[in-house]
Amino acid sequence: MTKASGDGWATTQDGKLGIAGKTLQLPNLQLRRELGRGANAVVFEAFDMTLSRPVAVKVWNSHGRQRAHAETSKIAKLQHPLVVTTHSLQWAEGHPYAVMELVAGQSGKNWLATNPPIKDRARVWKLYSRAMRYVHEQGVVHGDPHTGNILVFPDVTGYFHDGTSDGTIPIGIKVADAGTSEFFFSRKKILKRESELILETAKRLFHDQDIDSLWSHPPNLTYQATLKVLDALAEYIAFTVEFPYSDHAAENAEILVRFALATPLFNLDGVLANIKNGHQTTVARFANRLNRDLLGVHDWARGSGVVGGATRDKYAEARAAYLQALMDHPEPDAPRVL
Repeated sequence: MTKASGDGWATTQDGKLGIAGKTLQLPNLQLRRELGRGANAVVFEAFDMTLSRPVAVKVWNSHGRQRAHAETSKIAKLQHPLVVTTHSLQWAEGHPYAVMELVAGQSGKNWLATNPPIKDRARVWKLYSRAMRYVHEQGVVHGDPHTGNILVFPDVTGYFHDGTSDGTIPIGIKVADAGTSEFFFSRKKILKRESELILETAKRLFHDQDIDSLWSHPPNLTYQATLKVLDALAEYIAFTVEFPYSDHAAENAEILVRFALATPLFNLDGVLANIKNGHQTTVARFANRLNRDLLGVHDWARGSGVVGGATRDKYAEARAAYLQALMDHPEPDAPRVL
């Protein structure tokens, strides 16, 4: 049975590939249904008849043909549970196709459209950050690390269980589709794009948290530093939404101050607004503890309960020192991977 496609370029026809007016039998593969398509390729669910297992098959069109080898060889070098496994790259009458692990889930973009709770989005960020760290440690710049290239699925194996599950099946993710950017021969642009897409991913995952008001993200961070600081932001967001100490306002204030000082990239007005709109503590408790740590005001009776100009100046100094430390001790950039 033919599977209709958006542009009519490629279809499944009785287990075969319908392409360019021809019907092609991919060796040992029986195509089942289309999973998705983009500007350069179509992905099908298929069955490997030799090994008796389901797989995914990605077929590139004429626009993506020149990118097929570069994309596939880059992702195939990565062997990790958080990265989609690539089995092979083949050609059928001039059309490249890759056989890959089949992931029983959906793209991060489609998953976000279901409006998942913040605790699940925070978990996806945690796994995404772990995956991207692995990618970078292998000397690879992913090139396209956005939500469309994250596959989200229920991890029935429990592999990604972190000991905090409430009895529900934990979420797992896999990173897929390493990009081949048009900036390929400009190292500076490649690295800048990687950092920008990582930041964009955080903003999409936490789209309802008004990150631009809550957070001052510095320009020109390396992608490693970008992951590091955004991990802190994601942890802060998860705490303010799912804070564990609902009857401990003083303890919550201490924790929020530790967040603000450990990574001093927060907008204090945004944090204060967040506290005012939440239930974890009070503005006065947070302000007094921040004043204590930045101004040395330890007498609670002298606490103003307000984040004043002197405190803001000290916080700005802490931000400047933190950013200088990031610049003085950067993590090494990954080498260019062709």
